[in-house]
Amino acid sequence: MIATAGTGRGAAVERGSFLLHVALSAIAIAQPFYSVTGTNLNFFVAWRMSGIEFTAWILLIYAVPPLLTYLLVSLGSRLHRHFGLALTVIVFTTYIWLALVSAVRQFTRQMPFIPGWEQIVGGVVLLALSVTLAWLLLSKPGFRGVVQLLGVMTVVFPALMLLRGTEFGVIQLSRIPPPPKLDIASRPNVVLVVYDELPLTTILDGDGLIDKAKFPNFHHLAQGSTWFADARSVSGETETAVPAILSGRLTKGDAPATYAVYPQNIFYTLGASYNVLDLQTVTNLNPFGQSGNNFESSLSARTRRIARDVAIIYAHIVTPPQFVAGLPPINRQHNRFDEDVAALPHGTPHHQRFIAALSDAKAPFLAVYHNIYPHNSWSHYPSGTPYPPPRWVDYISLDRKITKLSVDNARIMHDYQAHLLQSMHADKLLGEIIERLKTTGAYDHSMIVVVADHGVSLWPGEYPRDPNVSHKSDIAAIPLLVKMPEQTQPLVSLDKVSTIDVYPTILDYLGVPRPADVQGKSFLNSIREALPAEAVKATEHRGDPTLKRRVRWFGTGVSSADLYGFGEFRNYIGRPVSEFSSTMMPGAVAQLLAPNGVRRTAVPESARVDMQIVGGKQDGETRNVLVALGDRFCGAARTTDLDENAVANTFTLILAEQCLGSVRKRELRVFVVDAFERLAEIPVDKISVDRVAASLAELIDGLKTIEGGQQRRMTLSALRERGVAVPDLLISDGELTGPWGDFAILQDGSQWILDFYSTSENACATLLLGANQIAGVARLATSAASKDEMAVPVTPEHIKQACSNANEGLVRIIVRAAVSNRPARQVSSGEMVEALTQLVGGLKRSAISAGGRIELQKLREAGVAIPSVFSAEGRLSWPWGDLGLQKDGKRWIIDLYAAPKAACKAIILAANGIPAVAKVATTAFGKDETNTPITDEYAERNCREPQVEVVRIITTDDAATDTTRN
Repeated sequence: MIATAGTGRGAAVERGSFLLHVALSAIAIAQPFYSVTGTNLNFFVAWRMSGIEFTAWILLIYAVPPLLTYLLVSLGSRLHRHFGLALTVIVFTTYIWLALVSAVRQFTRQMPFIPGWEQIVGGVVLLALSVTLAWLLLSKPGFRGVVQLLGVMTVVFPALMLLRGTEFGVIQLSRIPPPPKLDIASRPNVVLVVYDELPLTTILDGDGLIDKAKFPNFHHLAQGSTWFADARSVSGETETAVPAILSGRLTKGDAPATYAVYPQNIFYTLGASYNVLDLQTVTNLNPFGQSGNNFESSLSARTRRIARDVAIIYAHIVTPPQFVAGLPPINRQHNRFDEDVAALPHGTPHHQRFIAALSDAKAPFLAVYHNIYPHNSWSHYPSGTPYPPPRWVDYISLDRKITKLSVDNARIMHDYQAHLLQSMHADKLLGEIIERLKTTGAYDHSMIVVVADHGVSLWPGEYPRDPNVSHKSDIAAIPLLVKMPEQTQPLVSLDKVSTIDVYPTILDYLGVPRPADVQGKSFLNSIREALPAEAVKATEHRGDPTLKRRVRWFGTGVSSADLYGFGEFRNYIGRPVSEFSSTMMPGAVAQLLAPNGVRRTAVPESARVDMQIVGGKQDGETRNVLVALGDRFCGAARTTDLDENAVANTFTLILAEQCLGSVRKRELRVFVVDAFERLAEIPVDKISVDRVAASLAELIDGLKTIEGGQQRRMTLSALRERGVAVPDLLISDGELTGPWGDFAILQDGSQWILDFYSTSENACATLLLGANQIAGVARLATSAASKDEMAVPVTPEHIKQACSNANEGLVRIIVRAAVSNRPARQVSSGEMVEALTQLVGGLKRSAISAGGRIELQKLREAGVAIPSVFSAEGRLSWPWGDLGLQKDGKRWIIDLYAAPKAACKAIILAANGIPAVAKVATTAFGKDETNTPITDEYAERNCREPQVEVVRIITTDDAATDTTRN
């Protein structure tokens, strides 16, 4: 109901319609989130949520958004009824718009996305409809009453979620009785290692046996265990396959992996008799809470990580299709979506936790370790050295218009190579587990089971998890090795067994009766009847098409040619370029591509190369490409249409790991090989120091014409409006973009700050060497910390040292802006000292906690009194030039620029009388800072120039020191 003067009815609507907020929020936010996570509750299971946590999150998502918007509108109404009404319209429109967007996204999920003006029109129509419905909600009592009634009814959403949580055991209503302790005279340790997405054919050689060269640790384990050559997974989905391994049961439907669904499992049965190490995230089968799986350092950190995942899920619900690719996917990573493959719980960090847990384990122990590895995205060399993913993200073979893999074999070959390299790293991790068990003395007296949950299939035009019938074994056939306590003889069993049989086999060996609801069967008898390994010369996998293709592509050795080359030219890798004659390809240039898709022309320091060939003959056909560093070939690939522009002129490759030491030292070279093995070199478009200097000089000349002003970030359009010419080198897709990554320009009072991000060591040196030659550049840095700033000119040696020590990828160039022609103020030395004392005292008493540069406006907002000597034209300055102010921890740094000789002396000596001053300097270098008190000789020596570039005043770290000195 719209407010009218004197009636107060609008205010009543605004403040008394909490049910409207509840109804709209439930439809727009809570219900869509519940619909995504409530089907199987795997999201909550993966986070190992207790019943209290689960209940709290369900209620928070339902109640907090409407409560916040209701309080916001109520506060606005108290300030002014029209303001409250405006807030109401905005809030209700937003809720309705989110609900409509969610509905449209669900309706169009299976429809192809068509970009263009139709999308804009659709967005405008949805917004107009949202505004209309919001107006009806406020103006029509009947409509509002229906929605309020709906608000009462929406309580069914969280109620159903809580009931589902109770049904599937996320919420436990009764205490779980402990199982009886096992009466076993000598209980062996049980170690169960589950790798993720590892097909059997990946670890085999051409005879269908375990590949000793590529997978030495799987082979070593097989020399003292039983290898089940015909083991099969029961599911291609981890959330189903892993519980089947741990419980011997395969459930139907989308039931979550909780104790209530799988009451008889390895944790429950052995939990009372073993010290349990539970390092796996996919299930919550352990009813007693023993776990080595505490990834969050605190409750607040855990809460933040869960909240981020909640936001990611909802973003997928409402985000337009063309932007979804920029979000972390929610169809993998096993329901912890914001975790990087190189961070928790994937890869090496999770493995290191398991190794540490084994070191401290007290026998007898049950160690269950599921490392979501070598699951894609694939980004590790066999040694474990990481390299960045391609800019096309994860499967580059995945056709981004559909869900099948591309029909382009060049893409498939690259993905299979990355999968193979990371699988070899998984083998290295297995070796570390074996070594740790042997070091602790637990190896011989342990039953060790190594298995994979399922495989993956990489064939053109097929689905990775649901391939054609002829490639089904890529998913089903998995490694399974079982080492019995005290076993030393290598055995091979050709019996057909399943991952669902692992749990009953462990029970059978321990003499524990198999529970009635366990579907799997013990294969202990197959171990007793297994063949000696030396009697098995080959297996039926020898004819598997995936294995034959892998051997054809990458051989069975571990040379650079076997691992990093594609096709018939892989034998070039590792050989000198000078062995071959080559010509230059006219009119073509090879350009490096940045991870975010913008053009990047710097030679990379990483182990991956993403490139595009521009110019020359572009016939759209696949070309064989060799990449060299200096005089040695380090990679081979094929061009393809990775940008989906119908031209096969892009390629990506992983440089041979043996070449990594050369990346920073040698020139990158690109060659095209024709069918007659003739090489044509394509020049790589690199940036020289001169080119960088020329572009920076052009930009800086324009910036220096603009007088200083308030702190603000400048856009490309804002610079052009002020007549600043921005070179093409610093522009991409209509935005400011540096040659290596993002680029930002900040106007900071009387100076300009140019920040280049994602710069490598070579790029850092290139930028700083170029900037060092440009008039107007005042300081250079390789971080955002003031202590790292270097006053120009800087020697090449200093630049090299700064860039080699930089770890943030940031290069900062600080330029002196134009100074207005205002007349200098006449200030005596006594007035200056008094003003400086007042400024220092005000700064030390202020409550400003944020670090970095501080502007005049922020000081005034914090109540710091600024003497008139230190401000002019709305910014910090002093009579002879600029004034810079920075907060560095508990210290304040005051920089007075262009100080006359007399003023320099007066200020330095006056610092002795200011209790809060700890150090002074006449440069921006930390090595030149001197503790107070200052002598006359020091002042005379350091203020000998007619004009000193900077006088730096640094305060003490804390107030206690000030009081003592006072």
